[in-house]
Amino acid sequence: MIFVQFAVVLLFILIGARLGGLGIGYAGGAGVIVLGLMGLKVDVMTGVPWEVLGIILSVIVCIAAMQAAGGLDWLVAVTERLLHRNPKQITYWAPIVTYLMTVFCGTGHVAFSSLPVIAEVAKEAGVRSIVNMSQISARRDSSSHAAQDHWISERVFDWSGVPTTHIRPTFFADWLVYPHFAK
Repeated sequence: MIFVQFAVVLLFILIGARLGGLGIGYAGGAGVIVLGLMGLKVDVMTGVPWEVLGIILSVIVCIAAMQAAGGLDWLVAVTERLLHRNPKQITYWAPIVTYLMTVFCGTGHVAFSSLPVIAEVAKEAGVRSIVNMSQISARRDSSSHAAQDHWISERVFDWSGVPTTHIRPTFFADWLVYPHFAK
C-alpha cells in the first residue's frame, strides 16, 4: 500500500509541476484528498499542510495580481532606471534589487524579470564576468517551471556577451558535510 500512496504523491507532484501557478496548490490539496479517499488516515487539522498550501496560493495570487496590474513591469522599470544611473555599482545594486524583489514579493521568480536589464547594464558597464546562481535541475525540457526559468536565466546571461559562470548551489550543501564523512 505504501508504494501506491507514494505513486499518488508523485503523480500529484507531477500534475502540479505541469500546471504551474495556482495548479501547484490545487494539485497538492487534491493529492491529500485522494490519499484520504484511499484509506490513509488524514487528520484534517494536523495532517494537511494548510499553512504551506495557503502560502503557495497567496504568493501565486499576489504575483498574478501584481502582473495583471502592471506591478512587475513597474518593478523592472525602476530596476532599469536604478541600474542605468549607477552602472559602475552594478555588482552591488543587482543583488540588492533581486533580493528585495524576492523578499517583498514572496518568491524569487519575480527577479527573473529583471535579469535582461542586469545583463544589459553589465555589458554596457564593462563588467568582466558574471556569476549566476542557478539550480541543479536547470534544463529546457524539465517538467518543473522553476527549472525551466533557471535555464532561461542562464541563457539570458550567456547571450549578453559577458563571460558568465553558472553555479548550481545545490552541490554546496553536499560540500559542507563531505569532509566529515570522507574520513
